[in-house]
Amino acid sequence: MKKSIISALALIVSTAAGAQQAQLELVEIQVGPLALKVELANEHDERVAGLMNRRIALPGMLFYYPEPRHMALWMKNTLIPLDAAYINEAGEIIDIIQLEPHDLTSRPAPDKVIAALEMPKGWFAKKGIKVGDNVSIPADVKAYY
Repeated sequence: MKKSIISALALIVSTAAGAQQAQLELVEIQVGPLALKVELANEHDERVAGLMNRRIALPGMLFYYPEPRHMALWMKNTLIPLDAAYINEAGEIIDIIQLEPHDLTSRPAPDKVIAALEMPKGWFAKKGIKVGDNVSIPADVKAYY
């Protein structure tokens, strides 16, 4: 009896530790010349969780806000290295930053932004995407507080 209770508790703990978030809604965006589908974090709780506790960053995640704001990213409970692009209201990439797992350093955008796009480390460089390139988000995509 005691052994089965301990086994059950160990299973619950290991399952919870390895649990992954459910994938969010996918949205098709244009990044420079590339069309891609990424997860959309357009509600507060989704943006707070971001890619925490995930083992892969594909297909990427768009953090989308209802209006331009000062924002910063950090890597609390994030297991994988990422690159992130800050996107202003005009859809222009104004900065691309590198983020390392578990780094609690706040990495602010240089100005107000409407979105941030997190992708696997090296993705922007590999695809030739740079500061000044445009990101198109469909007009029907909404963001909430």
